[in-house]
Amino acid sequence: MTNLLSDKNAHSITHISISFLIWLTLYLVIYCRKTSTRIIKKSPNAIRLKRQELGAKLVSIFHAAYTSYGARQCLKEFNDLNLSTKSISAEHYVNVTAGFFIGDLMLCIILVEEHGIEFVIHAIASLGGSLYVSLTGIGQQYFLHILLFETSTPFLHIRSLLLEYGYGNTIIAQINNLIFLLTFGYFRLYKGIPIVATLCCDLLVQKHLSIVVIIFFIISGIAMTCLNIYWFTKILKNACEQVSFLKQKKLSNE
Repeated sequence: MTNLLSDKNAHSITHISISFLIWLTLYLVIYCRKTSTRIIKKSPNAIRLKRQELGAKLVSIFHAAYTSYGARQCLKEFNDLNLSTKSISAEHYVNVTAGFFIGDLMLCIILVEEHGIEFVIHAIASLGGSLYVSLTGIGQQYFLHILLFETSTPFLHIRSLLLEYGYGNTIIAQINNLIFLLTFGYFRLYKGIPIVATLCCDLLVQKHLSIVVIIFFIISGIAMTCLNIYWFTKILKNACEQVSFLKQKKLSNE
């Protein structure tokens, strides 16, 4: 208990709490705005867009853009990949992310029937990991690499918003879909799988860490990797269906 209430951890908890309140305030500001009547008239399907989802998507875009850029800058400070290297700037992005995932987990639980249990699992792993890294300082460098996964998140939400507002078949939507596919595959699979594998191997040789901590991070890493592979197959399937649709549309116009 004394270790948990140390000055450093008190600072981290305060930082996380402030971050959560900032993200919550931004979400509530968006939530309280009514969907544009003009857009609803233009696209009746926009009525399906729940206000809580619009707020969640926009807040997630802001978080992903801010933390992925910050992580990229922080990683320039590090050399060898290890669990012990620490950085004040890295700590900031870890705390900001922990604050974000408190709200994200709450929303995923509320909307579990609509979006599925996989989003709850993702939120639990992300929140648990960010809280541990924040309070112990262990694994900051690995966490920054995982934050790079968020590079693809803005394009995911932009894609869903374009679909909701009836712009899913525009050239802008097609360009966004391609960028989403490439960034997801590159950061979450091509770069992400080796990082998770290295983290698991690094954890297995640690003697000063609790076995519970080691098991949690290994299971979380494997679960997140499996989710990313599963989501990527869905993205590829959707991309193939979109290409097939455009080909059929082109043939019908000729």
